[in-house]
Amino acid sequence: MNEDGVLLIKHRWEPAPFYDVWMRMGFEHVAVRHDETEWHIRASGGFAVNRGR
Repeated sequence: MNEDGVLLIKHRWEPAPFYDVWMRMGFEHVAVRHDETEWHIRASGGFAVNRGR
């Protein structure tokens, strides 16, 4: 997670199974297919923000 509280993830496929988990943890996310074998996911908020960090 960078200093702005944003988590940047590269993944081989769309991480749809994580969407519900991240939502329950308070994360907002955007997933973009970069090419046939790579997705870029940007997640922000979440437990660190909710704890007042």
